[in-house]
Amino acid sequence: TDVRINTSDPKCTRVGDVIGPMIANGSLSTLDLFDKNYTTQVAAGKVIGMIGASWVADFAFKPMTTDAGTDFDAKGKFAAAPMPTWSGETTNWSGAVGGGIWAVSSKSKNMDAAVKFDIAMTTSPDVVKTQTTYPAYAPNAVTWLKAKATDPWYAEDPGPVLTDAATKVNPADGYVRYQTQEIDSFNQTVIANGANDMAGALKAWGDQTTQAAQAAGVDGQRLVQAELGGEVGDRTATQDTGVLGAPGAVGIQVLLLAAIDVVDAAVQGEVGGAALELLQRNFH
Repeated sequence: TDVRINTSDPKCTRVGDVIGPMIANGSLSTLDLFDKNYTTQVAAGKVIGMIGASWVADFAFKPMTTDAGTDFDAKGKFAAAPMPTWSGETTNWSGAVGGGIWAVSSKSKNMDAAVKFDIAMTTSPDVVKTQTTYPAYAPNAVTWLKAKATDPWYAEDPGPVLTDAATKVNPADGYVRYQTQEIDSFNQTVIANGANDMAGALKAWGDQTTQAAQAAGVDGQRLVQAELGGEVGDRTATQDTGVLGAPGAVGIQVLLLAAIDVVDAAVQGEVGGAALELLQRNFH
């Protein structure tokens, strides 16, 4: 299976066309979700929305706006909205990031017990009662969503949006066997320089990702420099690893999924991780 790194592809550059001006005029925050300054902005009611993970609401925004000392009353002001659809396309793709991956070592002295524990932690209806993200196990997702439907923190039931997005994880979103340092390299290139030279920033980001693959020794597979970018082989899909996982949804980098294009479609099945856009709704 091949991973193509091509930040000159129109499906990537169109993202730069959108976020470049927003970075320049300050309407798109460049702070990390858990940066103290960003947390302060959320708590003050200055963030109107974001493209983020299914866990962002319960794990991040909710505590940020309900902890002691918060002046902003967020109750009933946030909801989930469908991911936008690019012009000329028919599917509003979502993505996956975060969550937990459970694995059992082949050297375990208690293999059967370890496997049973992993299965329990990923499928138990008792565990789902307290987890803060959309469950990968479909039956548990139903239970989890029922609780969200009556949660007064939300302006409306986020269930329909999350359920739909869970079936639309972009097939370009997959795992590779080399360390891309995606967040750091993205911040050092696109975020740092995108406001003034987005084309150059995207190229630099693609170059860093290609170099990471080369540094990891991806040889014996397909690793060539194409005219518009690199083509890197050796990808392991989730179904090949033997792990049980509960991925969350993608953050702002969901817009740049086309930059790392996995040629074959990853098997998504019932594994959730619905992307959502949190929108602050002011009802008076």
